[in-house]
Amino acid sequence: MPYIFGYLSLINSDSVRFSTRDTAQNLFVPARLNGYRRVWTSYRHPTLQSPKHYIYLDTLEDVRCFSWATLAPAPGFVNGACFEIDTNDIVHVDSREVGYTRTEITESLKPYQGFHLKPGEPVYTYLSPPGRLNQLYPKTVPHISADYINMGLLGALFVDTLAPGFYNDYIATTDPVEAAISDIRQVFWGDDGRRLYLLDEKDSSVILLHDFGHPVFLAHSENDIHLGRNTTPSLAAQDLRSVAKDHHSPYYECMHCHEKEIGRRLESPDPWTSVYLLKNPALTPEHAAQLRRSGHFLARLILKYAA
Repeated sequence: MPYIFGYLSLINSDSVRFSTRDTAQNLFVPARLNGYRRVWTSYRHPTLQSPKHYIYLDTLEDVRCFSWATLAPAPGFVNGACFEIDTNDIVHVDSREVGYTRTEITESLKPYQGFHLKPGEPVYTYLSPPGRLNQLYPKTVPHISADYINMGLLGALFVDTLAPGFYNDYIATTDPVEAAISDIRQVFWGDDGRRLYLLDEKDSSVILLHDFGHPVFLAHSENDIHLGRNTTPSLAAQDLRSVAKDHHSPYYECMHCHEKEIGRRLESPDPWTSVYLLKNPALTPEHAAQLRRSGHFLARLILKYAA
């Protein structure tokens, strides 16, 4: 089976297991990749059509410019961890790493002492060319998720238990963060293109925001493996899977209140109210237009594909 070389989120065991269902921790092979360094310049400027976004939880507004890690050519090496992957699961990782290019790096890898890669198997990693700051918003500061950064640090600490010295190498081969570190959350589409999720990068848990019932976005697979993720404890009350069953939830009431109540509820300071009003069949075109004009990004995103 081929290997994937992960250098940030893909060295975190909690994160990996939701993209590669059968990967076990003892299959990790810590390794050094020659000729690269870990940088933070994969800038993204999402539109409503983008498969991944970041939002501010307190307002549900979108982050106009955010960044992720990538690898840049440089003297020396960058460290990471290789893991075996079933060929059928590569599609899930490709979907997860949208915007990156899967690149073979087999000849440039050297495992840490005591570890070995199976001979003859290719090794891939995901690279993204450094992006440019958004010219439409030249004064916009790019943001990066604090939990995303910590995901890599925690992953490096875990791999260090297998290969002592790995964490120190991780720090030494990583550039300083160039973006504003913020408490933001990622929104993404499931592999089947019909479900919208909110990710908590601290523990790779999710909440289900909306299920359109049929593919409305680019589908990478018929199976949505994200349904098996744990529910984010702090946001469990907003998970559609629980809201739809809890008749006492204020969000359940939003989904079933009468038309006369919708206008009043639209004035609620709680931005999640808007998200669940969208699931109400009594929502009028006028109310929908009001939501579309609001700063509630999730509401605008769901409305775009609701037709």
